[in-house]
Amino acid sequence: MIQQKIRYAIVDDNSADAESLITHLGKIDYLQQVAIFHDPLQAAKEIPKLDIDLLFLDIDMPGMSGVDLLRLLDKPPMAIFYTAFDEFWQDGYALNVADYLRKPVDFPSVLNGVKKAMVRLGELQISDAELTLGSSQIALPMGDGVHRFEKLADINYIKANNKTSLVSLVHGEGQGERIIEVNMGFGRLVKQLPPDHFFKLDRSTVVALDRIQETLSVGRVVLSIPEGKGLNVTETNLKKLLKISHSR
Repeated sequence: MIQQKIRYAIVDDNSADAESLITHLGKIDYLQQVAIFHDPLQAAKEIPKLDIDLLFLDIDMPGMSGVDLLRLLDKPPMAIFYTAFDEFWQDGYALNVADYLRKPVDFPSVLNGVKKAMVRLGELQISDAELTLGSSQIALPMGDGVHRFEKLADINYIKANNKTSLVSLVHGEGQGERIIEVNMGFGRLVKQLPPDHFFKLDRSTVVALDRIQETLSVGRVVLSIPEGKGLNVTETNLKKLLKISHSR
């Protein structure tokens, strides 16, 4: 339980987006609003004078990006970036950034982002699984600092690929797939998935539970998307999967 108030500020040139974020943050009782800036240049001057624990930053703003603003601060507070774009460039974890959110933000995503910040600030102890609950999107690193937002509901399955991961996503309106290579190790990526929606078939494959159309006794599952796709499952995990299937 967080006892002290966590003081936050927002930097966003779009007042409507800032107000929407404030509405969500107002539902978290341990947060206290300190300032709102619509001009990043002004924010860069004023933030060092304020006692701020957490900073919400729009990435794309006229005059100065949120990334550049954070770099200017000698002692930057913990930050959460959010953006209206599907892709963005950011080496945020080197900049003390707890999370990335995509506009329009929803309350579960905001709450998860705040919890991640609290964990990194040492104010909250919570498991990786709990941090994923309620998430609807995930920011996937594609290499060269580029991240891409994808809906968790669009993920069919994920396979390990040496130091990277191969992610199967819904392709268009059909039952096919498109596969992207993500610049993140399999184990680390799996920790960002909600465990009640995904299941580990073996050491190198995880699948969305709602994609499993049929479970075969020979140690395979057949998916609905991509239609007819078969994936191997270990004998031990097959037994676990059958128990989950019977309880759903």
